[in-house]
Amino acid sequence: MSDTSTTLSNTKKRKRKRNRRKVVNALGTNTAAIETKDQNQGDALEEDNNHSIYQQTSKRVKIDTVNNVNNKNVWNGNELDCDYSAISLDIETMPPHLLKYWYQRYVLFSRYDEGILMDEEGWYSVTPEDFAKHIAERCACGTIIDACCGVGGNAIQFAFTCDKVIAIDNNLTRLHCAKTNAKIYGVEDRIEFIHGDFFELAPKLQADVVFLSPPWGGPTYLDCVEFDIKTMITIDGMKLYKRAKIITKNIAYYLPRHVNIYQLRLLAGTGNTVEVQEMRVNDTLKANVAYFGELVVEP
Repeated sequence: MSDTSTTLSNTKKRKRKRNRRKVVNALGTNTAAIETKDQNQGDALEEDNNHSIYQQTSKRVKIDTVNNVNNKNVWNGNELDCDYSAISLDIETMPPHLLKYWYQRYVLFSRYDEGILMDEEGWYSVTPEDFAKHIAERCACGTIIDACCGVGGNAIQFAFTCDKVIAIDNNLTRLHCAKTNAKIYGVEDRIEFIHGDFFELAPKLQADVVFLSPPWGGPTYLDCVEFDIKTMITIDGMKLYKRAKIITKNIAYYLPRHVNIYQLRLLAGTGNTVEVQEMRVNDTLKANVAYFGELVVEP
């Protein structure tokens, strides 16, 4: 067994015994931060903020870091050309179809009032903070790649449980948001932001774990009975997984609540196991996370 596999196996033994249950109530409350006027917007809030929070103690697993791609795609703040008008939304300028996300802003980022930035896609795509915390604890390792980092919700939490995070996105505006948000959480120095296409970069990258959370096609993804990861993700979700597997077999895949489970079994392949963990709020299914490779919790 490789050093990486050994590290991940030890991580499972120390940190994942409490993750035996398939159903996890992982979305946090942040009730202290939610304003009274927002609580009165009952119709706009989808989540009930009085449920219990899923908690674990964060522990970093130290292993040797690996060298990754070092080219012109590595992004820094001096090379930014983003659309600032797209990230200046507030309660006065928020489009009607995004208002329900505004009232959930402290669920998305508990430190929202400190200057958190999101473009329109970020508002409806970012992983709720306590979901992201749980996933980060499951994926604790040396180096992790967030292949579609968006505005940084997952990358920030990975920086608390991993030695190094490589955050990739093909949109400069969202990268600007992600870097600003990471600075607010004090983890900017542990994240390498790369502007580029994950499909092109994958052969040049090395990591212990790859996290996939591709765009689901906007809020209309819920209109279908069953979500097809091959045809309903802008970048073929089956090919995305296979591209990630070039780097490592240890992959976490964040997907809609009505994803086609049979497709996930196909990705795992004959003789292999995929663990599908349901992310619930008050017994209401919100999303699924599929774990592959050494990330699977042994029964």
